[in-house]
Amino acid sequence: MRPSGVKRLWTHPELPMPPEYGRMSYVLFRADGDVGRVVAARTPDDRFLKVGDYIQDRLGFCSDAMAYLARRHDHTPPLFIRTDSGIGLLSGRYHLPAGLGLYLHIHTRPTAAARLINSGALGRDAAFTVSREIRDTVGRPTSRDSRSYPALLEAWRVVSGTPSALFPVSPDGDLTLLDLRDGIAGLASFAGCGIRFTTRRESGTAPLLPYTRVKCYRPLLLEGLLLCLLSEMAERSATGRGVCRLEAPAGGGEGLSLTLRYPLRLRESPETKEQYDTIHGYLSGIGEIWGLDLYVPLSLRPPRTSDGLPEVAVTLDWLMDPAALSTSDIKARLALVRSEADTRAEREASGASVEEIPFGGDFG
Repeated sequence: MRPSGVKRLWTHPELPMPPEYGRMSYVLFRADGDVGRVVAARTPDDRFLKVGDYIQDRLGFCSDAMAYLARRHDHTPPLFIRTDSGIGLLSGRYHLPAGLGLYLHIHTRPTAAARLINSGALGRDAAFTVSREIRDTVGRPTSRDSRSYPALLEAWRVVSGTPSALFPVSPDGDLTLLDLRDGIAGLASFAGCGIRFTTRRESGTAPLLPYTRVKCYRPLLLEGLLLCLLSEMAERSATGRGVCRLEAPAGGGEGLSLTLRYPLRLRESPETKEQYDTIHGYLSGIGEIWGLDLYVPLSLRPPRTSDGLPEVAVTLDWLMDPAALSTSDIKARLALVRSEADTRAEREASGASVEEIPFGGDFG
């Protein structure tokens, strides 16, 4: 039997939470290949669920939830489900673009929430569907259920009010660095990690400006990958914070480029490192399909600060337009374009005159 205190963390509608969380926790998991394997999470206690688990096993997915995992999710609305941890929503937001499933857990009493949903408290339109287990919850809402309503409503308003793409690209696929920074800052707040933004300026060149435009070919792919990586930063960073350095497009192209880095906490087990190496490999393979190079060096970077902690660094370079080339052509040409990016990294490592400067301050 799980400790009652743990269950309370998942189901109490009035426990204090940062406003950025919207009364929710979340889990990202693989939607193809190793289906259900958790790759990122922000939850109140990992005794219910942690990275590396199978979400369908640990949370006890019902048959409707399992059927939802197998759908294509072109226009499928989110599904309310009951789980062993309470009540939440399954979303296909990142299924097609990023190969990731999303579960949003709502911190409220599940039976009360089910009665409220069935009564029409969130409306009766096609914006969501409900599992049979919720539909079969009997009874009208009680006066005690009213305590569960604010958390349910807040979470649903966040989900229903989230734009179709967090990064506002133009019809031509352009995105300003200012909008890129603001989108990443919002994701970092939701993931529960602080973040600082910088750019770099090489000797004799002008710094990047906030309204510099770069290409973002698949906004939902970028959103899903970044939420996963920022969740990792929140979990593994020794300080709970990291840096996002925005770059000029790599290889003479137009696509966005950035590097996330953070100081690794002490005493991380070899099993944990291997687990995240596997996750990085999976994310890299997804990005490669769409012309996005996601690169994580196998060895840690030397410490930049006096605390002596080595750094994890993840670089994202959008090198190719996926609409212009077939998948096989993208994979063949990525290797050629990467060589120029590698040359840039080698120049920085060799001590070339590169200044790193702030870009818009700290968040969180």
